[in-house]
Amino acid sequence: MMDVKLERDRKSQLCQECVEWLSVVTGCENCYASLQDGESDSMTYVAASSSHLFMIGKKHDLVEEERGYGISFNACKAATVQGDSMLLCIDDVSDSSCVPFQGQKVKTFLEGEKTGSLLLGTITGNDSNGECRSLGVVFLDFIGTKRKFSESDKEI
Repeated sequence: MMDVKLERDRKSQLCQECVEWLSVVTGCENCYASLQDGESDSMTYVAASSSHLFMIGKKHDLVEEERGYGISFNACKAATVQGDSMLLCIDDVSDSSCVPFQGQKVKTFLEGEKTGSLLLGTITGNDSNGECRSLGVVFLDFIGTKRKFSESDKEI
C-alpha cells in the first residue's frame, strides 16, 4: 500500500517539474497535467503552474467529457491507438470546428474566459507487455489572451 502511494507521489512530482519547466521555456503561465487513476475512465489533476494550483487533486471523468466538454480521454485513446505521444494545438477553443474529436467543446477553468489557444500533449509510456499506453495529458493554454502557440512551442 505504501509503495502505491510513493509511486503516485513520485509521478505527481515529475509532472509538477514538467509543468514548471514548460512554463519557463514557453512563457505560458497556464500549464497543468492530469494522469489516469488506474481505471480508464477517470483522471486526476496532479500538477499545475501557480495560476492553476486550485485544480490539484480535482478528478474528471469520461462521463463528464462524453457530455461534450474536454478532450483528454479521446486524446489518450488516440495516442494509444497510434502507439506514440500526440500533440494537438487548438488556435481558438471557442471554435468547436477546429477542436478535434467530433468538435467537442474544450472545458476551461478560468471563469468567463472562453477564447484562446490551447496546446495538449499526451503522456505515454510502455505497459508490462512493452506496448504503448497513454498515461495522461499535459496542457498549456493562453485562454483569455490573443497569444497563439508558435512552431517552436509545439516542438518542445
